[in-house]
Amino acid sequence: MDRHSFLKWTGIILFIIGLILIMSWPKILYYILTKGMILSHGSKVYEMWSKPPVPINMDVYLFNYTNPGQLKEKDYKPHLVQMGPYRFREFHEKVDVVFNENHTVTYRQVRRWYHDAENSNGSLKDNVTTLNVLPIAASAVSRHWSGVLVYPLSAALSVASRSLWLTRPVSEMLFDGYSDPLLSIASNIPGISALELPGDRIGFFYGRNGSAEFDGVFNMETGAADISRLGEMRCWNYLNDSKLYEGECGRITGFAGELFPPGQTKNRPLKVFAVDLCRWVLFDFVEEVEVNDILGYRYALSKTFLDNGTRNPDTECNCGGTCLPQGALNVSTCRKGAPAFASYPHFLDADPYYTRNVQGLSPDPEKHRFHLTIEPSASERAHHDVSDDVVRGTSDYLAGAVGVPEDGAEATSHRDHLLCVSPAARSRPLGIRFSATRRPPSTEERSILKLYEESNKSSNSFLKEDC
Repeated sequence: MDRHSFLKWTGIILFIIGLILIMSWPKILYYILTKGMILSHGSKVYEMWSKPPVPINMDVYLFNYTNPGQLKEKDYKPHLVQMGPYRFREFHEKVDVVFNENHTVTYRQVRRWYHDAENSNGSLKDNVTTLNVLPIAASAVSRHWSGVLVYPLSAALSVASRSLWLTRPVSEMLFDGYSDPLLSIASNIPGISALELPGDRIGFFYGRNGSAEFDGVFNMETGAADISRLGEMRCWNYLNDSKLYEGECGRITGFAGELFPPGQTKNRPLKVFAVDLCRWVLFDFVEEVEVNDILGYRYALSKTFLDNGTRNPDTECNCGGTCLPQGALNVSTCRKGAPAFASYPHFLDADPYYTRNVQGLSPDPEKHRFHLTIEPSASERAHHDVSDDVVRGTSDYLAGAVGVPEDGAEATSHRDHLLCVSPAARSRPLGIRFSATRRPPSTEERSILKLYEESNKSSNSFLKEDC
């Protein structure tokens, strides 16, 4: 073979090899990407998942009742004034992590919060007036009791709780908790003891800071068997059905919310498991957006989420035993029967019944939508917020409504939300916004991380089995 023929055939062979590489490169890249995303002990994904280095900014808003003295007046409507935000830095850590032979991982989750006074609007010493949740919860639980059982409960309530309202500092409403005489006798009252009230104090986050028990036991896919199921919940508290909701609503499914499989498409909705709701929620694709110069798919909470079967008969399981007017989700079964409901902030898109019976709410679609944005190729969460809207039921109106205005450390024009709801038995009505952004930690955050490391304590329990 002469020199000319050799160069010609060499060129043809190199061209064919290059063409093959060009055609197969996306598959090669996807293979490399997916292998790097499998959750395994010691991997980079594991490091980011088990102890995220960047804290979440949690902004808490509360509603102050300004006219509780008018409760007995005809056509009374609660007047609410929003307070906050009270900002906290939230750190997550996975503990008791066990990788199972069936390519799942079992773990508990610890969350820690540190107050960020500099970026808060108000002091934790601010007083807030709101509903006295204990007698209201007791009344709700006993509403179908016979008169023989109701009488001693009424007597106990009249002695222990003198009013449907109470005024406490924000610090006590949130993490410090406050004492209540009803707590000391609640364990001896049939039906009320089933609420599993704490024995000494109550507050929205009381007992949760640093707890490895509160959120329960998670079991999810690692992606080793099927990368398309990475981060997908298989069981919660060793059950694949919570039995707290009927039908599909009670099934444990959806992504745990921190890991998503690569290759997310626009026509595939996202299911996310919300532990504070004891169930999954559905997100539908809305549009492409840019978050910190990263292309993302923006998903909105599905319209079926707060449907009571009116629009879609399949969503009647959202009622949780009691169907409310459109726009509020009954999650009382998730709270041992204590009255707890979830809605969009300020009752956005809800039946006018709600806003007619409460003053001071200003629903705004630009602020109060719930969204989740992910990077589609690697399906990393590019930006999210979590909002909380809780209402409490009394007589002929729902009180304790919560509002969550838009805010964040690096707010964009996109409002990203993920719903959660507070535990009724341990909480007060309030609104919460979680804002997370992908960026290196600042000097201040490094100091908080150092404090976090020093205070880090692992749970004593050890998980040995999956579900």
